[in-house]
Amino acid sequence: MAALASAHAAASPPETLELEHATFRLERLIPTPAGPHGVAFSPGADRAYVACAAADAVAVIDIETGEVINRLDGGASPLDLYFARDGALIITQFRENKLARVRPRAGDRAINSSAVGRGPTLFSRAVAGRRALVCEFDGSVVEIDADTGRPGRSWRIGARPYPADFTSDGVLLFVPARDDNHLVVIDTLSGSVRARVGVGAQPEGAAITPDDAHCIVVCGGSNELHLVNTATFETTAIIREDVGPRPFSIAMIPRPPAATGPDYAVIANAEADTISILDLDARAVVGRLRIGKRPVVVRPHPDGERIFISCEGDNTVAVVRIERPTPTTPTMRPEVLILGALHGAHITSERYGVDVLRRAVRDFNPGHVLVEIPPARHEHALRDHRAGRAIADPRVSRLPEYTRVVFPLMDELGFGVTPYSSWTAEIGAHRHAQLAAIASDPDRAPEWRARQEDFSEMNRRIDALGAPDDPRVIHSDAYDRAVRDGHASSDRFFDRDLGPASRPAMIERDVARIHRALDRMIAEGAPERILVLTGAASRGEVERQLRSRSDIAIKDAGRAVGAND
Repeated sequence: MAALASAHAAASPPETLELEHATFRLERLIPTPAGPHGVAFSPGADRAYVACAAADAVAVIDIETGEVINRLDGGASPLDLYFARDGALIITQFRENKLARVRPRAGDRAINSSAVGRGPTLFSRAVAGRRALVCEFDGSVVEIDADTGRPGRSWRIGARPYPADFTSDGVLLFVPARDDNHLVVIDTLSGSVRARVGVGAQPEGAAITPDDAHCIVVCGGSNELHLVNTATFETTAIIREDVGPRPFSIAMIPRPPAATGPDYAVIANAEADTISILDLDARAVVGRLRIGKRPVVVRPHPDGERIFISCEGDNTVAVVRIERPTPTTPTMRPEVLILGALHGAHITSERYGVDVLRRAVRDFNPGHVLVEIPPARHEHALRDHRAGRAIADPRVSRLPEYTRVVFPLMDELGFGVTPYSSWTAEIGAHRHAQLAAIASDPDRAPEWRARQEDFSEMNRRIDALGAPDDPRVIHSDAYDRAVRDGHASSDRFFDRDLGPASRPAMIERDVARIHRALDRMIAEGAPERILVLTGAASRGEVERQLRSRSDIAIKDAGRAVGAND
């Protein structure tokens, strides 16, 4: 990574930034050996290890005292590092085009190394057991096994790739190509390049928002932030005001579960000796904080309360503390109703048609609705609805529970809407391809037969309960048990093949997003009634997992739909 330009002279920002929902405060500047870049935290999070490229060293910082307590041999221009599962440090060797493996507690001797591309620089965060390493001088990005540090697949990206990020399911990888002014999107399930998106000049960092809806690209050559939708790969917003000069790297600061307010992103401004704080709800820079000179890499501490920023210009690591208001104890438990939807079958069903669902929603009169729409697709669907257009998104347009019920009632009843689905086009394509391959594989015929037999028995049990589109059947415990048992063989035999596209994995991600939405609503004073809409086949499992919460009161869904007779 080439040396950055000299610092830009500007009015001096403060060392404490007080916002409505958080205070960012420079806690200390810690001197390090020359050229600090990547920061890794020990397994106990009580030590910070800093790759100091110009000194060929790794500085070890005691986080409590803020002092450098040890200096390890870092090899040949170490730019980044992280801890493998066995406690070894995996360190990039920029000059020697490899990764070194070091056991810090056994001394600083490299125990082995792995060749990678030319000019390996920075790792992505670990997602789904993998990291991505960009190799600046051969235009590649390499997939790294996060547990072992071993290199795997690689892709040619373009001229000078810069630090990348994964979506939270590990499926899509977003890599800025600095000299091509592009963001390259890789589908890691198919192994193919999914898109190349034109962005601003010299994109040098990228990070995925906590809801997976956008990749935010920092463009140092044009002093812009580009928000790229992760479903359509279109730039949906460009932020210029109060950005830079030379925004160089970015990290997300998600809101803690019991906290109020937005998620934030922190951006290092390499020619301003500052970081900028981006409010993700407002899509605006809400302030700057003065730190060390030429900040280059931003790494949040695992506690979520501190950020470590390496400053190459004065050889320091800045520690910024994030203070949030003490959460208040909720004064009420919101009622939560979880309704199962039939998707397109609502159009033809005589028992559970659109009118029946609409009546159930109206009768419950929610203050907020959680919808099974991917966040990246919800943005476009909501825009079409508000403009009075037919919803163009190919996924959402097929779901009448939203196009004919939720969106129109949102205007009439005034409730808020939060999307939570983890489905993506890449997930859907992978699931379809894997199941087709399994179905045609003679060696797996017994497993496929067991799956089909379980599905037949599930349908027989549901038919015995009554009409399969009767909402009282769909919202019964017996229906939920039949669905759970019916998927048992498929889940057992094919989960590994499907990976993030398996039914349990998708439900787990969906429920995690529902929990996060409920956490925020309760922290900020939840409405009295919250509706969760999900597919009929997953409704029972979603409700079962949400019953672990003591701060909500789950309503009887069978009664809610039965009242429509």
